[in-house]
Amino acid sequence: MYYVAPASCLFLSAPFLALEAPALARVGLAGLGRGTALASAGMAFALNCASFLLIGNTSALTLQLAGVFKDWLLIVMSAAVFRHALTPLNLGGYGAPPAARP
Repeated sequence: MYYVAPASCLFLSAPFLALEAPALARVGLAGLGRGTALASAGMAFALNCASFLLIGNTSALTLQLAGVFKDWLLIVMSAAVFRHALTPLNLGGYGAPPAARP
């Protein structure tokens, strides 16, 4: 994390300044909510730590497979909770990549 965090900050600062900073300047940090900002930063830090621990203790393949499982879970929950319709084209697109793996 010592090497990745500064590089991430450097590469993400340009899009932040171009896209997010003007809106944040209009609303201000108080309009966003300090609790919201701190919770978001804390969650991002925890996710970053969890990713590095997972890769360090298992492999990058485990992280990729967990990401695919997370995507499927997100799709199913979106369909169940928000009543989003899943078309046969959607289901085919979600099922094709795992079916192509040996």
